[in-house]
Amino acid sequence: MKGIIFDVDGTLWDSTEMVAVAWNKVIKDEGIEHKELEEKDLKKEFGKPMEAIGESLFPEMPKDEMMKLMEKMLKYENGLVAAGPCVIFEGVQETIKKLSEKYPLYIVSNCQDGYIEAFLQYSKLGEYFKDFTCPAYTGRLKGENIRIIMESNSLCGGFCWIYQTSDVIYLLLLFLPQSRPAPVRTDISLKGTGALFLRN
Repeated sequence: MKGIIFDVDGTLWDSTEMVAVAWNKVIKDEGIEHKELEEKDLKKEFGKPMEAIGESLFPEMPKDEMMKLMEKMLKYENGLVAAGPCVIFEGVQETIKKLSEKYPLYIVSNCQDGYIEAFLQYSKLGEYFKDFTCPAYTGRLKGENIRIIMESNSLCGGFCWIYQTSDVIYLLLLFLPQSRPAPVRTDISLKGTGALFLRN
């Protein structure tokens, strides 16, 4: 493999409890009447672009007001999740350290500016990742950002996206032009929903 690209939420950690605390505080501080957000409300939103999350949670709010609120919530959230406590999935830290001895590791997420850095600060795994990106840095969503990471780090060949739904792990093989299908080992123990394995 040329390298491994990871998603964050649901793959490496679960920050929904602290995100709910952060967002509810900002909503209250802003004097906005809204039902208290719960973890279950956020879990179904994570992975979407930030604007889409805002539209889903605050459909009655004018877009410009909603975006300003989202910016305040996300900024406060970053500080809170960086301090924790958040849930690093069992085995993640050991697995990341072991994988980094053999493969370059990367992160791509649809999160906001500063969120990946907050994860790396809390998990203390920053030194093991070679590069990362998100829409805030490129203006692009996850699919295109995967391509950007691959091109900027000279990664090539086929890859597979590993994700989890209802505790069942699915393996979706995707091959770039002129690449040849080849067996991909998936004997890595990780909890969640997004690890991209790039083969030579």
